Amino acid sequence: LAHFAGGPILREDDIAGPGIFDTEQTLWVVDTTGFGSSALTLPDNWQASDFQSYPEVFSYQADIFVTKYTKR
Repeated sequence: LAHFAGGPILREDDIAGPGIFDTEQTLWVVDTTGFGSSALTLPDNWQASDFQSYPEVFSYQADIFVTKYTKR
């Protein structure tokens, strides 16, 4: 599971591993179009329940997408 690009991992619990899918009921996934990353594929028992899009500060940085996933 990819964590995030460009930010520091300061503590062990900053790393999101596969166990998060067993313990959490809601996940917020933040994606951007500015770094060429691919969308996160979640297990089938997770469903997108909300989505928001925000422009970056500078237009060449693209957009930020925030998707809320809820465990079915």
